[in-house]
Amino acid sequence: MERKLIRQGLNGYTVYLPAKWIKEHDLTKGSIVALSLEDEAVIIRSKEQKAKKKEIVIQLTSSVNATIRAVLSSAYRFGYSTLRLHYLKKDDLATISTIVERLMGYEIISNSDFSCVIENVTEPDASKHHDIFLKLLYSLSDFMHQIRQQLIQSGNQEYILELEKRIQRYDNFCRRVAPIEHPSLAPLYWSFYAELMHGQREIYRLSTFLSKESLTPKKEILHYYDELVSLFEKLKQGFLKKDIASLEEIQKEEKNLIYEKGYFLLETVKGKQTILIFRIASAIRKLYLSVSPLIGLFLLK
Repeated sequence: MERKLIRQGLNGYTVYLPAKWIKEHDLTKGSIVALSLEDEAVIIRSKEQKAKKKEIVIQLTSSVNATIRAVLSSAYRFGYSTLRLHYLKKDDLATISTIVERLMGYEIISNSDFSCVIENVTEPDASKHHDIFLKLLYSLSDFMHQIRQQLIQSGNQEYILELEKRIQRYDNFCRRVAPIEHPSLAPLYWSFYAELMHGQREIYRLSTFLSKESLTPKKEILHYYDELVSLFEKLKQGFLKKDIASLEEIQKEEKNLIYEKGYFLLETVKGKQTILIFRIASAIRKLYLSVSPLIGLFLLK
């Protein structure tokens, strides 16, 4: 579809918008539209479009916690405002309630036998995307520090669980609003968030393993974990300063940390200690994978 620019005054130009689009969004003379710049494109959105609520009916086919979490998180991230949810067992409602707590703005507003309605009662403001991601970054720093304390057997497990819940809330929010604030960059944002959070999940699994086992990690494992923390701090500083050089350092160090130090530790350490090494190495790999989409975001923005 092409349109010619029409000269208005000395420096102004107008363009005709498609009548079909105008009708679909109930726009008339004097209606306000929102304009945003994305690379070489000018994106026009109706104000009413943002307020329009998306609704979906979902029939759960499993009572597995991970499956329910994946379904609800996906619906939230894809921008649905109302979920009409049908589940299999009455006990599923407790699982659903726990997951909803990790979805900023969502609340269960009604429920009956084997069904409930979830609504986004406080619609996320896309302009808070950057601020919420900063909270996520600093929560991750705190989280990694707490896991280090746990490695030396002085961690606060209750606080770790609270941080885990907070991080999930921030992550889900950022993935929900990234396509609203940056439509053309949404795939890069999602890739960056996904790899970063997969790394966080590896560390969380390390924490849950430690809480179940009576282990005193070897000094070399604690040192290996410290190198993971150092890697994350470089990623954090790279993001804050938009410094590609810091991110390149992560790419340089990843091979040594996994294929040299990681493999050596797996060969020399025995028993359950190897599980700690595996989790740390997996987190390092995920941090490394998050660097590429982040560099892409810097270059395109």
